[in-house]
Amino acid sequence: MNRTLLAFFEACVSSMFFIPALAWLHRKRFHDLHKAVRYGTLAFYLSAIYSLAGLPQILYCSFDANCNFQPFLYMFSDWRSTGLNVLLFVPLGMMLPLMWADFRPLWKTLLAGFGISFFIETLQLFSLRATDINDLMTNTAGTLVGYCIGWFILKMSARLAPPDSH
Repeated sequence: MNRTLLAFFEACVSSMFFIPALAWLHRKRFHDLHKAVRYGTLAFYLSAIYSLAGLPQILYCSFDANCNFQPFLYMFSDWRSTGLNVLLFVPLGMMLPLMWADFRPLWKTLLAGFGISFFIETLQLFSLRATDINDLMTNTAGTLVGYCIGWFILKMSARLAPPDSH
């Protein structure tokens, strides 16, 4: 519970910087409020992953080879952690194909989710946290779930869009 409360507090504090940055993006960079909100939301989401994943701070880096390379070891005995790892990457799987057409193919979105998860797990070698193959699998599964939800949203929005009047 303490970690959730801390993440909420960090989100509140970071929104003090996030909202002005979003306004700046809108005025100076994109000139399109929807695009600025999408990019800002992605940046906010990635910063939340950074906060929740417990990535190392430069001052406190130390190598700790606490690794699990055996798939499914303790995965089903810790349902909470497994579920949270899946949920953590659902937004990524949704956002990528909705924001960029290049990520509409499933394999590109899954590769991005796998790559980001692999990066996080590699960095956790230096933060006194466990590096776990199960986290890599569940994060990629979360990306897949998010991709399916995003695909459904894209299909429904195409059906609900009014036909061209030309």
